[in-house]
Amino acid sequence: MDSTAASVASATPRDVDGPDSFDDALKLFGLDDAWLRGWIVGTLDSLYDRASWESSVFWIPPYKGYVAVGRPRVRTAYIRRDSIQYPAGDDWPIIRYPRR
Repeated sequence: MDSTAASVASATPRDVDGPDSFDDALKLFGLDDAWLRGWIVGTLDSLYDRASWESSVFWIPPYKGYVAVGRPRVRTAYIRRDSIQYPAGDDWPIIRYPRR
């Protein structure tokens, strides 16, 4: 994959019986607004070098209340119903979704 074209949007499903795309996972999770899903992708892409998204996978852990994305066994971000949470050293800062 060309690292300049890498995006969280191109993450692949970890689970074969789950959603086929990251966008589908966000929809299944209840994030129906296309603008908000685009904002989430843009925000996640801006947090990391786009090459960081190469080989990334996403999954929806049962009963956890978020969509996880990252490399296998390495969580890069949690997408919750009202925010994104991501690792920054030992902290997990929260970015709240904008209101339109």
